[in-house]
Amino acid sequence: MRDIMPTFAIRGQGVSKQILAIDWNFNGWGGSPDRPARAGDRLAKTAAEVFGVPEIAASFVAEGGAFSFDGRGTVITTRSCLLNPNRNPVRTGPPRQQAIASGLRGMGIRKVIWLEGDPCEPITSGHVDGYVLQAPGRQILVESDDDRRSGVPLSREHDIENLERARDADGRTLRLVRLAPPRKRYWNGDPDMFAAAYLNVYIANGAVIGPRFGDPERDGLARVALAKAFPGREIILLRIDAIADGGGGVHCLTQPMPAI
Repeated sequence: MRDIMPTFAIRGQGVSKQILAIDWNFNGWGGSPDRPARAGDRLAKTAAEVFGVPEIAASFVAEGGAFSFDGRGTVITTRSCLLNPNRNPVRTGPPRQQAIASGLRGMGIRKVIWLEGDPCEPITSGHVDGYVLQAPGRQILVESDDDRRSGVPLSREHDIENLERARDADGRTLRLVRLAPPRKRYWNGDPDMFAAAYLNVYIANGAVIGPRFGDPERDGLARVALAKAFPGREIILLRIDAIADGGGGVHCLTQPMPAI
């Protein structure tokens, strides 16, 4: 749902507030051979009609999982995904990164933080929601690992350095928290497809719902990190092996709709 549904936002203030559906022009993750486009996957227009809310279309191609929002005007995304020619090919006019940032500003985003991502990731071309999670208090949780056998791309340290230097939409520095991913020996599925990511979570009212993978040490560390980042919320970790083996996670399955 995160990718094929619209992203719901709130437009206006006070009594004029309304829910808005943003259509990211989903094109089947760029027509990835590992995830070919399927009829009916693009649900933005249908969802807007079902829920009776206005719809706007982005000026570029993306998916909901390509973004990590803080709800206050800052978004984190990756070049590997949004600048991939299978989504946004090179055209005449402004450079693609500049044009995408401009399109996001038209939706209320005041600051875009660009990471390199993972161009070798076979399904999403390196969605940011696979390794970055924004939390209250300008906290940025990011998955990293010193073990080169873990599958973490070499570009990850460069992304972390960018986050350490970055500032949010209000000019404030970010607080980084590193979290180690589950170790490969606990992955229960195809290692080329398995989405082993603790930070791919759904933040619900009163809870954070995330994955666990049977790695006793790192499952526990993930629970502690999420509890510290989201005080007052219940931390619910579920075994999602069948979902992860398909290349997705809890965040990928969900698309929240705000209430006014």
